[in-house]
This record gives sequence, C-alpha cells and structure tokens, in this order.
Amino acid sequence: MGKFYTSFWNVNNLFDTLPSSLGSDIEFTPSRGWNNIVKNKKIENLAFTIDSLHNNEGPDLLGLCEVETETMLSELVDKLSPEKEYAIAEYLNGPDVRGIDTCLLYSKKKFSLNSLRGYSIKLRYPTRNVLVANFTLLENKADITVIVNHWPSRSGGRYETEPLRIAAAE
Repeated sequence: MGKFYTSFWNVNNLFDTLPSSLGSDIEFTPSRGWNNIVKNKKIENLAFTIDSLHNNEGPDLLGLCEVETETMLSELVDKLSPEKEYAIAEYLNGPDVRGIDTCLLYSKKKFSLNSLRGYSIKLRYPTRNVLVANFTLLENKADITVIVNHWPSRSGGRYETEPLRIAAAE
C-alpha cells in the first residue's frame, strides 16, 4: 500500500463568534473574551501545528472534532498548506447542541472519496455522530475506510460516563 499520513485531533471548541440559540453562546462569547482576534489566532495556531505534523509533511487524512460549523472548518482549511490540496469529505452537523461536531479532511492529491455516511448514536439523548468514509488511494487504487468519532464526554466521571462511551463504541 502507498504511504500516507493520518491524524485525528480534538480541536477543543473551534467555535465562531456569532450568536446562536444555545451551545457555544454560554461561554464562547465576546464578553468572555472569545472574539475574532482570539478565534483567528486559534485557527493560525491549529494550522501551523497541523502542517508541522509528520515531519512537516502534514496529514493526508485528518479527522477533527469539536468544530462548531462548516464555515469554521473552511477557515481552518484556508490557513493550511495549499500543497496538500485539502478537501472537506464531510462536516457532520450532529445533534449535539453545543456544536461538538466531527469532520474529515483529505488530500485530493492522495485520495479519491468514494462514499461517506454519518451514523447517529442515540443513548439517553442523541450524542455525536460517527462518520464513516471510504476512499481510494490514488497511488495504487487500494480502498481504505476511515471512521471519525468523538465519544461522549467523561465530564460526569468515569463510572457515570464510561458505560455511555462503551455503548457508543458498540
């Protein structure tokens, strides 16, 4: 199989600065210091780090989570090295009201996207979607399936949330 690099990153609340009905507006607001200057600096820092992964070659496949909107994802892609020719395979706008969503970027120079599907996980309440994408590696026509997920939070403590994480994995 041809060589390629893959990475996954929880970008930890890559939120816009626009008001919405709930979600990020609780703490990611200008009154709490979240403004365009801070947001843009976060995007620059993320792009710099992503480009420096894998000995400065950057990933060919990049799963991300905690991206609030596809617009935010596009802003990040615009700051990444143009050499990879990143495309957005999918941005799943899932049921999590805070905008804790999953997405997948791929290099059009390395991969052709064949199919993708989002799976809704419903436990006690709907949680983050799982994204499954199938690609063809252009170098040798091998198929590869990629799964991007973001399990339920451990915020309630291990004994409360561990069963939810296991159920989502199953």
